[in-house]
Amino acid sequence: MSILLAAVALAACGSEAPPVETADAGHPDWARDSGGEPIDAAEPQDRPPLEPRDASADATDAPETSPPIATIVHWQDNSDWGEVSDAAHDAFFQRVAEYPEPPDVLAIQQLYPNQVCGSSDGRMYDYWDRDTASCTHGIQPGSFLGKLSRFVPGEWDGVVNHSTAVFWRTERFTKTDFFTWSDSDAGCGSDIAKWQNAVRLIDHRGTIAETDDRFIVVASMHEGAGPGCIEAHVRYLDREVRTRFEDGMAPHAQPAFVFFSGDWNYRADHTSSSAAEQRAEIHPDCWWRRVTGTGPIGGCGEGIAAFIDVVHTMHPGGGTYSDTRPICSEVSWINTPPNPARCDSSRSVSTWQRIDYVLLRGTAATEANLVSADTDQGDYEGTKYSGHRAIRTIVSYR
Repeated sequence: MSILLAAVALAACGSEAPPVETADAGHPDWARDSGGEPIDAAEPQDRPPLEPRDASADATDAPETSPPIATIVHWQDNSDWGEVSDAAHDAFFQRVAEYPEPPDVLAIQQLYPNQVCGSSDGRMYDYWDRDTASCTHGIQPGSFLGKLSRFVPGEWDGVVNHSTAVFWRTERFTKTDFFTWSDSDAGCGSDIAKWQNAVRLIDHRGTIAETDDRFIVVASMHEGAGPGCIEAHVRYLDREVRTRFEDGMAPHAQPAFVFFSGDWNYRADHTSSSAAEQRAEIHPDCWWRRVTGTGPIGGCGEGIAAFIDVVHTMHPGGGTYSDTRPICSEVSWINTPPNPARCDSSRSVSTWQRIDYVLLRGTAATEANLVSADTDQGDYEGTKYSGHRAIRTIVSYR
């Protein structure tokens, strides 16, 4: 299996990368590897340059008469890679592999560069080279890519930086562009350590004909600074996607789907009076209403972007309270049994809540084209595969 991991230093985008923070007490816990060491860039090494990819190679093996693939399967998960057991990682990938439709793209958080190719103990620093963005010592069985290739066969490519990552199937997709950004770039602080990733892909849809090709954008974000920063990142991503990939572009070249997902550590409803009503999202906060709407929003000012919250759309909340509102079953943290079914007030809302999201927009991003979106009922045979439950989304070009 050949895997080419795209470089994420800003120098790859044509600008000079900012300096990476060195090891000091100022690193937050999430910016450290599983052994407690701060994540720092590797020293540049002399390595052969990567060969450029043939953008048409991924689709040439498909019969010319094959109908274009109609759907995309997107998974989001905070992998807690350095914080759960090796068996738990296996449980996640086995869970993914058991679905009839294999994943096409993955947006992952809390996966550090040193854990992508190396062992699952998070200490194989030399396996990830930031300059060549490659698995310089091969893919180890206990690494993220080692497990992904074992449980979900296929060839994968990806963008990995700091603690966020995006992966895609190379037999179907070709990367055309990507960008990274920080809290500082988004305007919600001075922290440059929290890099987020967005990748623009051509979806060849399993055919040779270029007329079937579509474009998508997949972005991954890990955030814990509250609603102001969530809104700032959504605004930044929306603006960058429009500037880079939409303004002045022919309709067919604009992204059909823009996925923006991640562990954002903040629930949609802090306004309702009880834990049960907050789980039912009876009165969503203004931040949530602004990132899912445009124009004036009563009592909340102006909307930011017309993203669809895919889980909320497929499992509605709000309205008149009922402990069987569909959103009640979509708890994403903490991933411990029992699987939620009702908006139970006997459990604290701070320990059982929806804090992971997949937002969707684009030229084909309509509710009619949203096939399914489910927070995985993630306790796999008693093995907690991470602290968070993954979100599995399927969209269609129909």
